[in-house]
Amino acid sequence: MKKITLLVTVLILCPFIWAQNSARLFETVSETDVPPIVVDAQSYLFPNSFVDEWKLQRDTANKQLPIRYISKFRMDGQDGYTASYLDEGTPIFHSQFMMAQNIPETVLLKAQYDQEQYEIVSADFMTLYATNLEVYRVKLRDNAMEKRFFYDINGNKIAEESLPEELILFEN
Repeated sequence: MKKITLLVTVLILCPFIWAQNSARLFETVSETDVPPIVVDAQSYLFPNSFVDEWKLQRDTANKQLPIRYISKFRMDGQDGYTASYLDEGTPIFHSQFMMAQNIPETVLLKAQYDQEQYEIVSADFMTLYATNLEVYRVKLRDNAMEKRFFYDINGNKIAEESLPEELILFEN
């Protein structure tokens, strides 16, 4: 009876687990497969950058429909930059990865105070174009458990439910 219950549970959960993973699938594409308007937007916004990689996120329901293009690029010789664009070239946001020692002190001290049981690992400084919002997504770890919290540029914690929709949908 235990084996049957386990089997039924696994069969029920498998589609949900697969669906969650497939929503996060991205495919690497060459620059020639990226719409010219997206490439132009990248060049306009980051004229001194060098794109190392383009990724495409497709709609999970209709795999032919592109959702967004993501550039992974270097600027001024530094790695760790990404930018997301809709397929018509509209920028969604861009981010800069930074290790804990490079996080501005106001944000770092507040995150350490708020989450003293966790070790701060890194952060992404994100700029959202539609709202002109600038936030730090701080990644923290306690042994194997990892969490993330959002802070504004002054070190004030931002509740996830108050973040713009596009950040929640596209942050990964």
